[in-house]
Amino acid sequence: MKSGEQTGEFGYWLDNSLKEKSSEYSVYYDHGDTKLENVGVIQGFVGTQPKKVNTLAEVDVMVVDRNGNIKLLIEIEDKSSPSPKKLLGVVFSIILCDQFAFGVGETKQYFKITPDTILIVAGFVNPKGKKGEQINEVIKPRLNEIEMPKRLLKFENISFVFEKDIETTLEVLKKRVIPIFK
Repeated sequence: MKSGEQTGEFGYWLDNSLKEKSSEYSVYYDHGDTKLENVGVIQGFVGTQPKKVNTLAEVDVMVVDRNGNIKLLIEIEDKSSPSPKKLLGVVFSIILCDQFAFGVGETKQYFKITPDTILIVAGFVNPKGKKGEQINEVIKPRLNEIEMPKRLLKFENISFVFEKDIETTLEVLKKRVIPIFK
């Protein structure tokens, strides 16, 4: 599969799954059929409008409530197993954002991060290596020790899903996200 194709399929699945349960949430995702109104770029930024200078992150999936609050952000590393430096860069670039925008040009919609926003970073690691252990036993506990300003996403709301391959990761991710919306 092409890079991002499975991420797009996951976004499509989540969108349909949540529509079956409730109309309270909207799902936005990239890497899918761009003819769909909820497929496009999701930019995280500082301030009131995204510009090159203040855009810090992009994510693959975003779920928002009717009030424009972000319930869930998901970043899926599907190309390669990220190094600790890359993984922490992803996490910190996302948590430093005030808002996320969806759309192109003047038609952007804006959504707020809250202390209740959940961030999941997913990907794959070689089961014979030490990266999975490093993520769960070093990086995640260390993040939980850092205090953040109250308005930003809380470290305890960050989780990682890293399995032996991207297919297994996406199956575990499906099981992890649905209970969030019960």
